[in-house]
Amino acid sequence: MINAPYTAYIDNLPYHIEVEDVSKFFHGLAVKSFCLPREGGDGVRMRGFC
Repeated sequence: MINAPYTAYIDNLPYHIEVEDVSKFFHGLAVKSFCLPREGGDGVRMRGFC
């Protein structure tokens, strides 16, 4: 098995998704990091991808 770094782009997410939702979805996998970009900075609606 090749242990290369992989990047996944996930779109079409609901705008109300939270970090905890993404963490639960990938539970059990070796995810090192992810980000949920927001429109206009912190505290504003999510952009719908991570």
